[in-house]
Amino acid sequence: MRIRMGGHRRAPGRSAGRRLVIFTVASLAPGCMALRLSSLGPPNQEMRELRVVLAAVDLPAMAHVDEEVLQPAPVWATFPEAGWLHTFEFTLVDAEGGPVPRGVLHHFKVIEPERRELFSPLPLHLVGAGEETDPVRLPSSVGYRLEAGDSLLITAMLHNPTDVDLEGVRLEATLGYSIEGSWRPPMDVVPFFAHVAPPMSVASYDLPPGRSTRTVDVRPAISGNLLGIGGHLHRYGVSLSVDDVTEARRIWATTATTASDGTVLEIPRDHFIWSRGPRLEASHTYRISAVFDNPTGAVIPDGGMATLGGLIIPGEPWPDVDRADPEYRWYLERELAPPPAAHAHE
Repeated sequence: MRIRMGGHRRAPGRSAGRRLVIFTVASLAPGCMALRLSSLGPPNQEMRELRVVLAAVDLPAMAHVDEEVLQPAPVWATFPEAGWLHTFEFTLVDAEGGPVPRGVLHHFKVIEPERRELFSPLPLHLVGAGEETDPVRLPSSVGYRLEAGDSLLITAMLHNPTDVDLEGVRLEATLGYSIEGSWRPPMDVVPFFAHVAPPMSVASYDLPPGRSTRTVDVRPAISGNLLGIGGHLHRYGVSLSVDDVTEARRIWATTATTASDGTVLEIPRDHFIWSRGPRLEASHTYRISAVFDNPTGAVIPDGGMATLGGLIIPGEPWPDVDRADPEYRWYLERELAPPPAAHAHE
């Protein structure tokens, strides 16, 4: 069952039994969200899937995300029941329900504004996806805790790097979570992300020709152990790494799998489910580095972008969010600001 509430972004309760639950959506919210039971997990563990369907848009051929392209409107939602988030995956389809190239997705985010990030005062990112993002499936013994009534903000940006007009493109995402029961509760973990960019600046930057490295120094708000780590790189991305500056040692590194034209196909991730992952200390400074290799011989405007993401097992209580923080407010305003609109899909 699907309820469509139609609408777009333009320019820069609890479930009972098998009853369908529709999220509370604010005035910005012209998407569709539904909750259903799932057969995932052991017999004594109730699992549910939250399905998000963003409003459909038309994407003209070779339309860049920063041009006048209609975008799905941001959606505010209220989480209906206490539980633990375990899985995430997405698909892109056209007006006929046929598959759309994954390269149409610039990015997709699920944000929890009531909590802060590990490395910055920004609102917490529960999910971040790009075209190369594989489905995320944590074991039932591990999950991110959500309470009934928690607020979620869902945003996405689409573009069309193909030479074919695409009509009625919509993104469908599924978040899988378990609810409280008689079984043993999962181990609590918290996701984190960090752009390789200075505070209060956009993530993308002009990519110089040849091989280049961009870095940012960060400090975690609390100490804890990594459970998983990965990242996102734009075209011509080579590698991502994290170094403990305080102790002068490397924490983690990965090398991107790329196509012959420089498109990033995969960013290998590391998981430490069955072993103790690297320790992050709140008193230490960490340097995130992204390497690119631009063979075009020219600067690519806004061509560089790198993001680190992962899961941490908190070693102490998570710090409170500061809604008055200038960086926090700046980020939310950007997420909610409407970009230029065109090519509306009726």
